[in-house]
Amino acid sequence: MTSFGFSPFRRPSVPNVLHLLVFVDMFAVSLVLPLLQNYYQLAAVPPSLREVVSSLFSSSQILGGIAAGAFVDAGLLSRRGTLLLSFGGSAASYFIVGTAAGGARHASARICASRVVVGLVKQTMTASTALLTRHTAAQDRTAAIGRQAAGTQLAWIVGPVFGALLYERASPSAPAYVAAALFLCNLVLVRLLLPADEKGAPGGKRGKRGKGAPSSRAFLASLRSCLAAPALARVFAASLLTQWCTRASSPAAVPRFYERLYGTAPHHRGYIASYQHVLSLLAQTALLGPLLRRAGGERRAARGAAFATAAAHLVQAFAGFRGYCAVVLPLVATGGGLSTTAYKSLVTQVTPEEGLGSTLAAMDVLRNVVAVTVPFYRTALFA
Repeated sequence: MTSFGFSPFRRPSVPNVLHLLVFVDMFAVSLVLPLLQNYYQLAAVPPSLREVVSSLFSSSQILGGIAAGAFVDAGLLSRRGTLLLSFGGSAASYFIVGTAAGGARHASARICASRVVVGLVKQTMTASTALLTRHTAAQDRTAAIGRQAAGTQLAWIVGPVFGALLYERASPSAPAYVAAALFLCNLVLVRLLLPADEKGAPGGKRGKRGKGAPSSRAFLASLRSCLAAPALARVFAASLLTQWCTRASSPAAVPRFYERLYGTAPHHRGYIASYQHVLSLLAQTALLGPLLRRAGGERRAARGAAFATAAAHLVQAFAGFRGYCAVVLPLVATGGGLSTTAYKSLVTQVTPEEGLGSTLAAMDVLRNVVAVTVPFYRTALFA
């Protein structure tokens, strides 16, 4: 028996298959995403267009999520089918990135189109979490979700390193082609190992009038109630502002930031991304609990996290590369993790238990809306 529960004598369980699928999916993404700015540069995508594409990617994520949810609610698409669409579309998108990096004609248009395509179809986490919920008992669900999260963390620790090595030692196209191949492997695994689930909601019953409409109305009503409740609205506003500032100040989306400021090689972005995820994992496992207790509450913790992140960016203004790695990145990882944890806890405290699910869904949509606006700010800033 392996760590994923595989045995030569029986079919692996659905939760174990899902854990493997999510790990391979995140590993494939992490091969390419930290190097995305390099691919834009190879394809001669101008900085202003990169920001437009980033905004289009976030918008397509919102539209893709809404469309996938509506199709599932209407009984037109199963969760298994959603995974097949996600992996197949992602494979095509990342293959296009590889051709663009290899100098194909219309490389700029290819790589821009690939980002919109992957934004529309990429629903791996949503579909896999729904299937995991369906195929685990209530008492085992928390542990199963925890294993899935651990696999995601591991993928983002090792994936960027492999991507950087492939970029440096094979070719710039290699990470994208390997990622496309991994998505195709996931496509085959879904067909072979996941049972065909019924379309739509549990039970797969179709023909109920307005199957998707009530959920949409309930979601909009939940969003209005969230904004109407003063305490919850304040938490929403603070959380979204923090996320906006974090995205706007992230150097990962700034073209040639590390190369110009620190003189690093382009593929070093992969190593930096892996190091950042190691720091985030260490902060989550060893620091956040003690820091929350010492802060004396979530509100104080959120304020402390904001000060720590602000201090990190001040240090970044005059620190060299070693100072950036030794001081700035640890402060950003700790402050970001602390603020995320604090705001999630505050939301659960000020939201009635029966409305918590729809409140968290509303917050996810608002986060995506925030992500749409950040590229326009960066365009104005660097124009």
